[in-house]
Amino acid sequence: MLLLAAILLLALLLFLLLLQSLFRFVSRKKERVVGFFHPFTNDGGGGERVLWCAVRAVQEMATDLPIAIYTGDPATPESLALRALDRFGVKLLQPIRVSRVYTPVVSHFSLPFSSVGLCSCVLGTSDQIRDKV
Repeated sequence: MLLLAAILLLALLLFLLLLQSLFRFVSRKKERVVGFFHPFTNDGGGGERVLWCAVRAVQEMATDLPIAIYTGDPATPESLALRALDRFGVKLLQPIRVSRVYTPVVSHFSLPFSSVGLCSCVLGTSDQIRDKV
């Protein structure tokens, strides 16, 4: 009888611990991040100017949302913000986050491979920024 009471007490304690961890998981506030995938942020093309204008526009519209740049180039947030200002005249309002991703270079069938690569990149990097925060 005493053994049964101890087992029931232990089961109740484990159940309460499980409920507590479940409550913490559900009540955890998830951070929203606006992400831009731009594999070549250092090549200086027209697409790079579009990127920085889009980042600036999002910063003006939603000042509280952090912005992440997923790039294949080795770059720091400071160097990218300085490059946007020096090369394109776009001054960023808040610091950005940078996450480096692997971007293979494909010379044939580039559009279909880019689509497949983008899907795999999104799946592979969806947790990178959250882990660094």
